[in-house]
Amino acid sequence: MKKLLGIVVLGLLITSTSSSNELIPLKKYLDDHPVSDTAAGEAPTVIYMTIRCSGLYAFYAVTMKEKNPEAAAKFHDLAGEFSYTAAKLDSQFSDRSFDESQKNMIEVAMKIMRSYQKDGKDNW
Repeated sequence: MKKLLGIVVLGLLITSTSSSNELIPLKKYLDDHPVSDTAAGEAPTVIYMTIRCSGLYAFYAVTMKEKNPEAAAKFHDLAGEFSYTAAKLDSQFSDRSFDESQKNMIEVAMKIMRSYQKDGKDNW
């Protein structure tokens, strides 16, 4: 478990300090999308941050699949949990059904995962 936590922390440090060509830096996103005082106003930002975490964890799962299948499976499960949470929030604060939201969130998470893969190839 400590090894998994170390990998997560290292990954977050790398992704938060590196320059991404594909994704908006999180600080810029938060500066451009201030959170309002209402739950409905917070929802888009929380959904974006949650689905971005899903994409990042999916990236970890794919990256670690061969060398550490056990950790990759845990990251895959966590990516699914983040995607599920984002879909619940999206369906709660939009006119979409949960099924529509879930399909959309999975597609967005996979797009984000591919962005992390592209950035990894381009920058390392």
